[in-house]
Amino acid sequence: GVTGDRQHHLLLAPHEILKPREFACQVAAQLERTIPDETVRLRYCGGWLLRGGDEQELAIHLRASEALDLRCRTLITEGPPEPPLLLRVVEATLGDGTITVSTPHGKRSVPLAAVSAVDLGIIGRPQGSLPPKEAEMKRHAEAMLIGLKQGAQRQGLIESGLKRPNPVLAVATRDWPEILVIERGTRFPDLAAAGGEQAIDNLLDFIDRIAPDLDEAAILPGFDRFWRQGVTEGVIRHRFEEHLARHGWLYHWYSCDASSRQ
Repeated sequence: GVTGDRQHHLLLAPHEILKPREFACQVAAQLERTIPDETVRLRYCGGWLLRGGDEQELAIHLRASEALDLRCRTLITEGPPEPPLLLRVVEATLGDGTITVSTPHGKRSVPLAAVSAVDLGIIGRPQGSLPPKEAEMKRHAEAMLIGLKQGAQRQGLIESGLKRPNPVLAVATRDWPEILVIERGTRFPDLAAAGGEQAIDNLLDFIDRIAPDLDEAAILPGFDRFWRQGVTEGVIRHRFEEHLARHGWLYHWYSCDASSRQ
């Protein structure tokens, strides 16, 4: 049991790739759980190898991460970890090496050099299964509907099999503790002026414009593969809890550092 209200957590380092089943095989027996159950838990953990465990569970997870050579960080909290501070970006404008963002709390200018991480998650409900020919036609119709221009990222979204896929960027910066959330509802005035009619198109153009100027360490693996090749595997968030867990992971890995430095 958890002594007092102290909770132990283990966060996976940003550039590490977790193989859920492999990790599950290391911990399941010691936790008296099944490998399939542990595999599912880890598949949707959003970067939290352990969340709200006791000391013994932490030790088990630490040994597994060492055995698999995965870099991690321990977090110990009194009670549950604090929820992430999220700021929804209403409008984003690109300047010279900066992004100016308008949020419900006002405007701020973010130098791209001060971005410590950009994480991408794609949310959307699965289409349900259709016969291949119909599925293909439906995908083409969807593509016409969302007005996607050609390109690997757009192709990736169409082939993701999601209904109205919604790419969400979560941006951690060195200067503020809040995570900036940019999604299809965000307005991009300069991109719209350049003829981008569709919200999702503008978001993909925005990704294309900021990615080359970001610090390499700030580009997390899922974002990188999607940006370069349109690969959606690893960034589709099948469950909303996973999406929220991922925001929390980003916040506790990067931003708590920023807030403790202020």
